[in-house]
Amino acid sequence: MLTIKQIRDDREDAVRRLAKKGVDAAPVIERILALDDRRKAIQAELDETLASQNKAAKEIGALMGQGRRDEAEERKRFVADLKEKSARLQAESKEVQDELQALLVTLPNFPAEIVPEGRTAEVYIVL
Repeated sequence: MLTIKQIRDDREDAVRRLAKKGVDAAPVIERILALDDRRKAIQAELDETLASQNKAAKEIGALMGQGRRDEAEERKRFVADLKEKSARLQAESKEVQDELQALLVTLPNFPAEIVPEGRTAEVYIVL
């Protein structure tokens, strides 16, 4: 199975090498790269959300220790919203990763450089 790194490192070469097998991989590769970019963006947003959630949770403890219950309750509501957002982002990330994996398995491995272009027996090389 091809990896995203192999595809991302040289997109044109990947399309050219898969074309040797008669596979028009350009649209699939574009979709794979778009999904990978989306996956990275979701992960960055999720990391930021979780960091905010942790910071706010620490603030709640400090506010409770200072006897500022109203402010602590407000932070708790904020944390609850962040938890909801985190769960939504994790679900979205899973969907994107599943679709990405499904597309990656549709692409065949690269043929060796000596493989001629074509899919009929006439173009095969007998070694």
